[in-house]
Amino acid sequence: MAPPLSKAPSRWRSPSHRKKSFLDKVTGKWGAKRKRAKLRAAVGKALGIKSRRPLEKATAPDIQEMFHPYSAQGAKSGYPLYQIMHELSKVPSENVHRFVNLDQLRNKLRAIPEIRKLLERHGNLSIAFERSVQNAIRERGMKSSKYWETAPKSYINVIRQGASADSPTRMNEHLAIRAHRRIQSTPAPVILDIGTFSGSTILSTVKHLTAAQRARAEIILVDVNHKVVKEHAVPALIELGVPRESITVVPASYYNAAITFGHMKRPLFERGKVKGKQVFEDLRGRIDVITAGASTINFANDLSPLLRSTKALLKPGGSFIDWEWGSAEVAAPTLPIEKLRRRKIGTTPNGTGITEYDAYVSFLDFWVSYFKYPQSVREKLVADVSKASRFNFFNWCERNLQWMEEERKKAGGGILADPAGFRNRAYRTGMAMQRAGKEHGFVVGKPVYPLGKPGERDTGNVNWLVEMRKKAA
Repeated sequence: MAPPLSKAPSRWRSPSHRKKSFLDKVTGKWGAKRKRAKLRAAVGKALGIKSRRPLEKATAPDIQEMFHPYSAQGAKSGYPLYQIMHELSKVPSENVHRFVNLDQLRNKLRAIPEIRKLLERHGNLSIAFERSVQNAIRERGMKSSKYWETAPKSYINVIRQGASADSPTRMNEHLAIRAHRRIQSTPAPVILDIGTFSGSTILSTVKHLTAAQRARAEIILVDVNHKVVKEHAVPALIELGVPRESITVVPASYYNAAITFGHMKRPLFERGKVKGKQVFEDLRGRIDVITAGASTINFANDLSPLLRSTKALLKPGGSFIDWEWGSAEVAAPTLPIEKLRRRKIGTTPNGTGITEYDAYVSFLDFWVSYFKYPQSVREKLVADVSKASRFNFFNWCERNLQWMEEERKKAGGGILADPAGFRNRAYRTGMAMQRAGKEHGFVVGKPVYPLGKPGERDTGNVNWLVEMRKKAA
């Protein structure tokens, strides 16, 4: 006698029974994916990254306050938020915990009803929750194409004028010399420029090519501000002798390369088709040189997507050459001054060492002058830093707030809404970029400071250049 159907071996069960079992598995996976997506969206909503301009507001004000101090005092507006007491969106990933209490952040997120219910009902979402928090912190520092679409023309013009100022142009020239060394014997170089904007970096690079190279070069310009690229960079390249058909404008963030290659999830605030996807796929392993001038700072809080996609795009032996700025200001709120004096972070062209102290003081001096505080404020700041054993710029600004504003008023300046310490405009140091490059398998040179002036208060002590090369096959 055959055994009862309910106890029959699996090979005797009906096809419909096997099909149901398979569907159960598929449905289970699909259901789990939906729960993770729902959790990610809830976390993102709480941290304000689903809006067009995620830096300005959030649906959970107490959480927003952790990243944007004093935001509870009222709505902020402007492009960007010009208060010195800005937000902590671009603190490098390895340093975030020194500025924001991440355990407190997680607890506040878990207390939100939608998130609490998901975690209580589905105990296996703990890992997904942690990843969602990390993704949301990273996405806070990303300006999407939607952000730039809402920016007024006056703000874009300010950036464009700043991009062609003397210091950045001099840095671009140093970058161009490095790039030329790598492609001087390449008849038809393929060059990709990250964050092109008005074209300062790529134009400096192309000017070093021969007429024959320019005629055969392939140039790829990547920037969310594609209107500025088309109005300024493209005509200038054509004037230099690059054929229009050899210029590709990708109207997207360079993050889209990482999304294309599966190196990161697509940001929650992005909608529609992934721009530039086919272009990036076609360029895989074809690029001779990738250049970036003051643009990878937008990857400050997570270099991995940037470097992984860069490595995928470069041909074996190809180079990535980047200039940015940074100081110890991004390392921690309070810094040990004597250690900064002893720590060398790069060299000038003549081999003189730049210390972390040189970069730190130069950055603080630049930052208060950027907000048009008079010389008296700058002198007191530097004097107080030099005498301190440990220094916290944020606290210093709070202690001296009334005096700072009085000095500004005497000098004929307006009063800022939130004048206080800002802790992460220094982004990342050259040493940090060098370490990240090595971790991702590049051959990396030491950071150099082409405009450095050790012992002085000068932005040359903040502007670094790093070149990294993909290993030959």
